[in-house]
Amino acid sequence: MKIGILTFHRAHNYGAVLQAYALRTYLRQRGLEAHLIDYWPEYRKGQYDLLDRSFLSSNASLSAKLKRLLRQLAYLPFKYQRHRKFSWFIRNDLGVNGNSMIERGEDIPDQYDVVITGSDQVWRHISSARFDGFDAVYWGRYPVGARGKKITYAASMGVLNYAGHESFIRQQLAEFDAVSVRESELKEVVDQLSERPVKQVIDPVFLLNEDDWDELIELDEKGKGKYLIFYHLIRSEKVARFVERLAQKHGLKVIELKGGDSPFANPFRTRRAIGPIDYLKLFRGASYVVSTSFHGVAFSIIFQKQFYALGMQNNSGRVTSLLESLGLGERYLDDRQVESYDFNAKGPSIDYASVGSLLSETIDESKRYLADALSC
Repeated sequence: MKIGILTFHRAHNYGAVLQAYALRTYLRQRGLEAHLIDYWPEYRKGQYDLLDRSFLSSNASLSAKLKRLLRQLAYLPFKYQRHRKFSWFIRNDLGVNGNSMIERGEDIPDQYDVVITGSDQVWRHISSARFDGFDAVYWGRYPVGARGKKITYAASMGVLNYAGHESFIRQQLAEFDAVSVRESELKEVVDQLSERPVKQVIDPVFLLNEDDWDELIELDEKGKGKYLIFYHLIRSEKVARFVERLAQKHGLKVIELKGGDSPFANPFRTRRAIGPIDYLKLFRGASYVVSTSFHGVAFSIIFQKQFYALGMQNNSGRVTSLLESLGLGERYLDDRQVESYDFNAKGPSIDYASVGSLLSETIDESKRYLADALSC
């Protein structure tokens, strides 16, 4: 069976490439021929270039543009290393050839027995200067009249932004032979718009176990230590203070991973040239994790770390849905809880024996959905 996967595989984002790796690897472990369909539309062109030139066409003042350029140049040595590591991973671990890029949905070849859409936020509403709306490619429109089946696995919308698009969603859901989503909130929405039953499944990174990930990263004793990973996409002073208090309580050094370019970050604690493998090694060796990222939380659970998920606001549904299903709802703290959190009054550490039982059940159900959808 030949399977094509449509997802955000070229994004220089840890969660995006690792979930793509996980789904492709899991399917190949089952003896299936799985490939990532190299769809990367024109509206994404330049998104992960070493230099972002989009600001040059903005209405900003000349001085503001100059400051932006100087900031990029200051970060360039780190960004080059990070860019090189992501490109290597995409080419070697995802098997994506640099010359295979497809910009238009109608150019996706009809050569697959099954096309799987997902995971990650493939169903999110895009709002940019180049594109506004939903990308129909990720909603099953292509290949048109496909000879094989189309299914989704753990599709996500991120923030639920679909008002006024119900007709489009209902029409496109009919393109799929089987539908599954990642979050409970999205399932409630899709249940109302789909003629088929909708299954909630777990993110692809959980389809691989701890040993599978260890094979990829080759961790040695030097990679382990008494440190806390602070992984955040948007920095918050409230969260930063929380991290300092937590690190002091447990006597841990803080290693910070950031989203975006930041040449002025603390050089003694911030890791700025981190690729996907480095990311896994840091999580694998950490004593504690504080994250504002879904996949930061996911890998904390896979590697059985003590952790907190913080400050995701409108994006919190992605994490709370996962945590509540595993009996870990108290590990998510909103902004109010972060400021007033009493470490001395906190409950016990995470009991991964009980979490493991719930997690195994969820993973088994997700694998059964995938097996049934592939054979239906």
